[in-house]
Amino acid sequence: FIDSDNIDFIKNDIEKTLNLPAFSDCISYCANISLNSILTNKAHIAKSNHIDFQCRIMISPEYHNLYLWVALSNLMDNAIEHEQKEPEELRHITLSIIQDVNSINITLENYISHSILDKNPTLATTKTNAHEHGMGIVNTRSLVASINGIIAFTEEGNSFFAQIIL
Repeated sequence: FIDSDNIDFIKNDIEKTLNLPAFSDCISYCANISLNSILTNKAHIAKSNHIDFQCRIMISPEYHNLYLWVALSNLMDNAIEHEQKEPEELRHITLSIIQDVNSINITLENYISHSILDKNPTLATTKTNAHEHGMGIVNTRSLVASINGIIAFTEEGNSFFAQIIL
């Protein structure tokens, strides 16, 4: 029998049994189910690495483009990986996705303590075993081009920006 006195006990017991995070950690970033799934996963990874993650999402719940979601997911992985190298108190990632009648504009920004593009303007991988890692910027550029999009990488001050326009 469930009454108001033991609801918290029951919730905690369910969380422990199923090894789930607390109910208060469940966040919905947008009504788009596929995008929300990606954002929830990446936000969890960011949080577990002490990275502040903020987003502003205005996109149709019906919009779905697997290539775009894969490209965005890869860019977010890159930003998370980079932020882990930065001082904890400065780590942050900000994502903006704005859809209007004619386009979708995605801007992903993360903190950098020094220029990435000065040292590596093509963003070529610096990993010795690149084939064992993510899809890479070259493939991300190809994915975006395949859906008639434009991708650009810029820096301003201590911010690195990846922007996709469809």
